[in-house]
Amino acid sequence: MKLVLDESGNTGCVTTHNGTLNFGTQSNFSLCGVLLPLEKDEKNIENRYQAFLERNKISDEIKGSDLMTRKNNAILFDFVNELLDSTHFRFNIYNKRFYLASLICHGVRGLEFRNQYPLDFYQLVSELSYERDDFFVQYCTFSRCVTPSSLRQYLSNIKVYPFSHLSSQGREILLGMVESMLEKDDAIEACAPDFLTFGSYNDKRKVNVIHLTALGEMLDVLKDSDPTITNKRLTIIHHQTKEFEDTLRSELASYGISISFDGSKGNPLIQIADNAVSIVNKVYTRMRNAFQNKKEWDGESRWDMELAALVFNKIGPNNIKFTMPIPDEAVALCVKCMFASSFPRSQRNNLCFNQLYVQYQKQIFNEIRAASTRHFEDSLRCLKR
Repeated sequence: MKLVLDESGNTGCVTTHNGTLNFGTQSNFSLCGVLLPLEKDEKNIENRYQAFLERNKISDEIKGSDLMTRKNNAILFDFVNELLDSTHFRFNIYNKRFYLASLICHGVRGLEFRNQYPLDFYQLVSELSYERDDFFVQYCTFSRCVTPSSLRQYLSNIKVYPFSHLSSQGREILLGMVESMLEKDDAIEACAPDFLTFGSYNDKRKVNVIHLTALGEMLDVLKDSDPTITNKRLTIIHHQTKEFEDTLRSELASYGISISFDGSKGNPLIQIADNAVSIVNKVYTRMRNAFQNKKEWDGESRWDMELAALVFNKIGPNNIKFTMPIPDEAVALCVKCMFASSFPRSQRNNLCFNQLYVQYQKQIFNEIRAASTRHFEDSLRCLKR
């Protein structure tokens, strides 16, 4: 079984640069996996890609970023309709602030809290994801050098931080533990070595490698859906990402997982993954921006929203892991439904949206409860089988 991977959204460390978060406007990281259980699957998808190139008179590879330009709209829809499917494509769309918030909550509250109270944990992470950038800058700065002294200072900063999105329950959950830790020097000493259980690696120059976590979660989901997938049966090929190849290779090797890297030149499978992940990352980002700017019902946004719905429905929501604040995931599911071609345009309004939004939030809550011992930043721990 072969898994071919590529990413979009600034791979690598989620940290700071010159005192600000280093990802700028690229607030989402997306990972695409092209899953090929049998040799015939590989040949089938390569033949479909070759036919796509010939139909559109493309003599060389075309990049995903090129497909998302206005002049290539027809080629883009051809790729979506003829290449994407729910059988061979898997995605993880990861909100980077959600990722940092999860690291903070794991450090402060620990895995036991997340496993025993999964819904409380995810709601806390979701709320923290909407805090201002300086909250995350503090964590990224601290994560570069964790000592008992720096941990005490960091927890003290959390204690007095002016949260604007944290609910009263969230404050009680987070600040209660922070205050408890600050009261005891031995608690700080004991916690400091393991505070960065996730986000630290053998290469101490690397911190918060979201790429590795996203890949671990994708493998975890794949193995849950198909027990026949084992490390020995899985061949993983990733598009070249030179700065992080050693980190990905060494961290995965400790779990008995091997990974190789290849360029896109002459490798149609890498080209397919590149195109697919660029499309998914851009359509999700444009969709989310429309809602943030309150333009989701504007005529100028309709093309982006309908494209997002088409892509999400072609792949299938069960094959896209929305690792993001709960409200953002509910919005994506609403768009998948309301901007599908079969949905009446007359019902694309706030009234219908609000009803669907509540339904999808309840669905997400139920899924979190059902998966109380699964996933997240420790997903690599589940990959030894």
